[in-house]
Amino acid sequence: MENDTRKRFRKGRGVVAASVLAFALVVGSIGVLAVNNWFGTALTINDAFENFGEEFAQRIETTPLVSFVRIGEAMNEGVITADVNISQQGFFGINGDINARLYSSAEQERMALLLNAEVMGINADASLFLNADSIAIGSDVFLGENNLGVFFDTVETDAQNFFNLASLTQRDRADAIYAIEVIGEFAREFFANLNGGEEHNFQPYITLLNNFINSIEQDRLNTSINGVSVERIALEINNESLVGFLNDLYSVMAEDNYLHLLLNVNESAFDWLLQGLLWAIEDLEESEEELLINIYFYIGNGNRLVRFQLDTSIGYDSASIILDTGAHALDTWTLEINSTYFVLKELREDSMVIEWTLENVGGTYSNTITITNNVWHWNEPDVFILSSVWTPSTGGFTLGFEEVGWDSGSFDGNFLLTDDSMTLRFEDINIDGIEIAITIGAEVGVQTPSADFVNISDWDQDLIDHIEQQIAAFEFMMMLLGTAW
Repeated sequence: MENDTRKRFRKGRGVVAASVLAFALVVGSIGVLAVNNWFGTALTINDAFENFGEEFAQRIETTPLVSFVRIGEAMNEGVITADVNISQQGFFGINGDINARLYSSAEQERMALLLNAEVMGINADASLFLNADSIAIGSDVFLGENNLGVFFDTVETDAQNFFNLASLTQRDRADAIYAIEVIGEFAREFFANLNGGEEHNFQPYITLLNNFINSIEQDRLNTSINGVSVERIALEINNESLVGFLNDLYSVMAEDNYLHLLLNVNESAFDWLLQGLLWAIEDLEESEEELLINIYFYIGNGNRLVRFQLDTSIGYDSASIILDTGAHALDTWTLEINSTYFVLKELREDSMVIEWTLENVGGTYSNTITITNNVWHWNEPDVFILSSVWTPSTGGFTLGFEEVGWDSGSFDGNFLLTDDSMTLRFEDINIDGIEIAITIGAEVGVQTPSADFVNISDWDQDLIDHIEQQIAAFEFMMMLLGTAW
């Protein structure tokens, strides 16, 4: 029994690893294959997936989720805002406003975070200014007109006077220096990524994928699906071809210094990735049963992706993924995932179907995503429904959810979108009698403020005493407020 279990585990790992890698191979390779013109099939597939991406974005634009697009643009060059209003009835009710502004500029490599709050008559504020060279903080309440900051490259020398005034131990000094250096490294990486980061040489992967697709069996034929005339492109991958590809992929990845740096979160991350690839190769080589992967692209006029299908099988076990995009971009889309497998000589079948419908009635978009999950030992499927109704001209929207037979709920809001800004407002949020209203905004093209600051080399005892007095006064007021409660 133990040997059977281990064999079963290995086979399961092989199916999962091969399926995921095959799917990543096809979908992930599309973009890099577009830059060469050696292989017409790959170029056709590339165009189809590009069109699919555009249609997916078009559907997202009919929901408040498009706010993430505007937020991303503002993160590159602009400002993101958040305003929260809290109110509660009664003499001791909580009332207040909290405002946040996050400015960011990829071109100027700097960002600023400004916070203001007024709660129960108590005002507080804080600001943070960050760029690739320095960080500074400010507060009108605690620091007056001063902003206090450090330069990352010279902090160890600049901070000696402050360390002496604060009577810090050598261990405390080392910890403080290390913390600031970590922030500096984060800042440099953050702005580098915001600017697109270092360019990666994809050519070894392009050559590898090109050679692999040329080497596997493929077939093209004209057919019809969803009432649409399409060309079906079929690719077939077996154990031998996949093992050869993964061995070649291992060699390319092992020499990829950029990938090594990218995954250098800790010393083992890159090695773990390579080891995982070796395990997948080992599982496939030791498998006593033939793995077969069939990938089908159904491509219509204008290289529109009408259906994508991935089938995998090993022995009596099989799995399939089918993405169906209907007859056009606004038609009903479905994603179906099925698996069939034997456990203790018993056939088991699991399935999941995700259906996305979209309607436009008089300028009001209604999106409904229905997720039906059917596991072999459940008496009936589990059905979960997400819904969105949004009228762009007025901004009014309703988001809802329902788990059939269990729970449901919804809330309203307002979402207005322009070419360079957005405003997303949630109202009537009630938590234990506390009314909350949240407004999130984004505007592209707004300049990021910078700040002059007092470097840590110039922090003196008067400044330290002032900060301590302000903090003590704030703590005293908070204590009085707590006593009143």
